[in-house]
Amino acid sequence: MTRRARPWWGHSPLRHRGAHRPGRPSAAGERVSRHRPCPRRGTAGARVPGGRRRSVPGWRGAGVAAVAAEPDQRVVVLGDLNGTMDDRAFAGLTARLRSAQEAAGDGFGFSWPAEFPVARIDQILVRGVRPESSWVLPPTGSDHRPVAAAISW
Repeated sequence: MTRRARPWWGHSPLRHRGAHRPGRPSAAGERVSRHRPCPRRGTAGARVPGGRRRSVPGWRGAGVAAVAAEPDQRVVVLGDLNGTMDDRAFAGLTARLRSAQEAAGDGFGFSWPAEFPVARIDQILVRGVRPESSWVLPPTGSDHRPVAAAISW
């Protein structure tokens, strides 16, 4: 991965709107990969200037604990979570975060499988920010379709 923020498929930089002071990061992030080692095409996340990076084996329990302990008011968790929002394993996350698709998306937001999507297992979950819109992008060659959201604060 380069220093520029890029989704794992590498076509578009991560973009954000909002106030920004030159020389200071306007967003902090934590890149978490449940894969060890990381997938051959890169991690399913993005590098954010000033962000933290961590690999979490058995991420479901650890991920919920990390979100619960996160001191920042603005939190965005995104990526291939391999489960729908109804999955019991996500109860701890869905109690603390809301889905950008459910808040501001049109339709079901299905992302898997890419050729004929029937489930939304790729998520963008937020706390302390406002999803303006959420959508699913066309297939990129992966077995998942990429998901995107416009978020403001």
